Amino acid sequence: MLVVLDTNFLLTCVKQKIDLFAQLAELCPGYKIILLPQVFGELLNLSKSKKAEGEAAAVALQILEKKGISPEKSKEIKAKSADAALLSFDAPKNVIATLDRQLRAKFKSASFLTIKGKKRIAFL
Repeated sequence: MLVVLDTNFLLTCVKQKIDLFAQLAELCPGYKIILLPQVFGELLNLSKSKKAEGEAAAVALQILEKKGISPEKSKEIKAKSADAALLSFDAPKNVIATLDRQLRAKFKSASFLTIKGKKRIAFL
């Protein structure tokens, strides 16, 4: 099972101190995380800000590095935005971790992870 992470999902997990990887192990045994280059780029750009979002992005990058997760290179994704790149993973066996309702509406067959009660990730 591929779990594709969106920027807003990662930032919210950091801000709300959610242990994403422990909860993913419970929900999706045998999962593989996909970090799109576009999402990585958004995190890098945000991490340069001195605002709360910048701090959260920097922490997210540190966590991803610690877990050995780097931008996906095995599949070349020609999309300018992270949203467009995420849409290329619209398949029944893929799970998209995003909080963006408008983006979720554009998918036809992927499953979604969201955050419930500010503490748990859950399938929609």
